Amino acid sequence: MALTDPSGNHLSTSSHAADLILAHIRALCGVLLVSGALFSGSAFAQAPSPPAPAAPNDVDRAMGEILERYGVVAGGWWLAQRCDNAEASRRREFQWNVEQITVSLNKLAPGFPVRIQQSAKAAAEKYECNDETRKLVADAMDVGRDLSFRLTGRKYDAAAEAESRKKRMVMVLFGGKVDDKCSLMPKEYRAEYDGLIARMLTQASDSDRREIVAAVPPLPANIECEKTIAFLKSSLQEARDLGKAP
Repeated sequence: MALTDPSGNHLSTSSHAADLILAHIRALCGVLLVSGALFSGSAFAQAPSPPAPAAPNDVDRAMGEILERYGVVAGGWWLAQRCDNAEASRRREFQWNVEQITVSLNKLAPGFPVRIQQSAKAAAEKYECNDETRKLVADAMDVGRDLSFRLTGRKYDAAAEAESRKKRMVMVLFGGKVDDKCSLMPKEYRAEYDGLIARMLTQASDSDRREIVAAVPPLPANIECEKTIAFLKSSLQEARDLGKAP
């Protein structure tokens, strides 16, 4: 089983693990873009299915390819949590690419990234850490780099990304201060929010953590809580994007 990058170069992910992950993704995503927004049918499914109302067009095929590649990336990401021994800079780039792809696909196909992640995780958990799975992780990193660029037109820049991430974390922490004052988040969402903040700060270096905490602005004296709801919603999503992948 081989994938190609946007330039047509082959990206080898030939392994039993890769095949199983893709089988899970195909069975789950057995879907194509219909009428520009809806997913239905079973174009990727292994079993025969009733004829589709119409042949897939170029948009259908492109979205199908993107979803399948995302399955490879997500499966590789889960394996990387247990089995990867790549250098830290390579892991950070992979994390950034996974975040970019996930955010982009959540806009193109809301709900599908999390379903693909769950299926990829189930497949990835069946495998021991060995040379085969580490090769799959390395291949997933390559696919992730290409897919991220294809969806966003951006390439990973370590220095710029570190600064951007710190600024985003500052605003997430500020959101926590706003909710401390206004108490608008339901308890379960606030618990999730606090957990994501704790994870982000734990992952940051000591110097970055001090810089981020010091940069959080004070609350305005005349804050109007009823006008902060949209901000808090976006802050929670930002925390999810920063603190989780996929």
